[in-house]
Amino acid sequence: MVTDTTARTRHGRRGWTLLECLLVVAIMAMVFAATVPLLRSETMALDTARPMILKAQETRYALARVAAALRQARAVTQVTDGGGPAASMTFLAGDGTLTTFQRDAASDEVRYGATGSEAVLAKNCTGLAITCFAADGQVLPPVPMSLAKTAGVSIAMTVVDPHGKSGPTTVATLAALARTRPTVLINEIMYKPPGSYGAKDKHQWVELHNPTPDAIDVRDWLLWTKDQNDPDVIGPDAYHGTGTTVIPPGGYAVITDKDTNLYNEVLENGDFESGNMGDWHFSSGDWSRDFGSAASRDYKVTLEGIGWTTMYQDFKIPAGADGDVRLTVRERYNPSFDRPSVRIRITNRSGGVLLTVYDGNCHSHSDWTAHSADLTVFKGVDARLEISGYRSNYFRSYVHVDAATINWGPVSWNCVRLQVDDNEIGKNLEDKQVFLGEGNGLHDAVVFEKQWGGDDDGCSLSRTSPFDPATEEESWGPAADGGTPGEPNS
Repeated sequence: MVTDTTARTRHGRRGWTLLECLLVVAIMAMVFAATVPLLRSETMALDTARPMILKAQETRYALARVAAALRQARAVTQVTDGGGPAASMTFLAGDGTLTTFQRDAASDEVRYGATGSEAVLAKNCTGLAITCFAADGQVLPPVPMSLAKTAGVSIAMTVVDPHGKSGPTTVATLAALARTRPTVLINEIMYKPPGSYGAKDKHQWVELHNPTPDAIDVRDWLLWTKDQNDPDVIGPDAYHGTGTTVIPPGGYAVITDKDTNLYNEVLENGDFESGNMGDWHFSSGDWSRDFGSAASRDYKVTLEGIGWTTMYQDFKIPAGADGDVRLTVRERYNPSFDRPSVRIRITNRSGGVLLTVYDGNCHSHSDWTAHSADLTVFKGVDARLEISGYRSNYFRSYVHVDAATINWGPVSWNCVRLQVDDNEIGKNLEDKQVFLGEGNGLHDAVVFEKQWGGDDDGCSLSRTSPFDPATEEESWGPAADGGTPGEPNS
């Protein structure tokens, strides 16, 4: 007889006792009670981290986008406040677009895009560090001359949780730039001006463009056309320009012959080649026409008086004159113990000063110094160019002046003026082949057809982009009537 209250089988006990069931329930309750806070803590941690995770993803996307553009970029042109609150970088993108990547300190936003049209790329950025490296790994200082050597750029962005629930995080990237050799290219050609303009070679011109971040000197470079055995040598236009042959970064230069009619002259005999001194008037001392060592061609004038000596000429720029108006006066002095002074002013006909172009010591006894000013605002004004020099006694030094000119026309005031060493630019631009070189090296070559534009219609042949192939029809087209010498192509 079985006397236990729990029924048993051959293999053991059958079922659970009430006490065991209560014990299991109690254990499960304890485990659940301990797990819930842990799960709640993990959920809260995930909720806290989510904004920072999204912000880090946004930052990685932003840096990836900028790095992709940098890998195709031609040059870094500017870095400002590289690790400061307003860090920014400007670079020349692969398609020639000037592009800016910057942090706005007021809004903590990072912006990116074509310079002047940047869009918000990321927000909540508390720090942006930009470092440029040379090919050998050397850190480059943020000045244009050094940045021209940039081979790689390191960028680090520090971002924070917009809700303030977690600390900042920093994301970094490194991009290597595409390297291209700095060069100057042929950008626009007036190869066949209309016959109504007058002598063809007096109205032909070639425009050069420097798309690089480096200033490039084109002195003694060569320009030639098909079958030209004696290339034209490029030099400064010391009369219409300032005498420089250096094309600044992103700048333009126009090449003409010596006797070009591209510019409209206002002054009489500013080159002092004529013996009668033209329309110049003299007061308070003597000036004399002097041969040799001139800024342009053969003659200059020399101040021989003591104290202040003045020469002047009245002029009036036509009110309807097209384009910009440029004044240029060049001066130097003979070596002496006392450096003489020179003063260049624009006055009204009564001597009232309208503009002081320069007032100070002569700059150099070995080189001519050009003083230049934009007179566009004086169109239609009855004005006077007044040039004064000062020397203390007869035995000290002489003040020399040459290439005093006021000219106006379609060429931009900021454009570099160049000329060739003969009066037949390119010998014959109508051969439809123009070459630009330096020594034995070729910088650019254009082989074109008249249907591309500029054939006896008053228009120039204009390049659509400095980075398009020079010998493809799609890269060229007609510019506006008269062309756009010294300015971006239309």
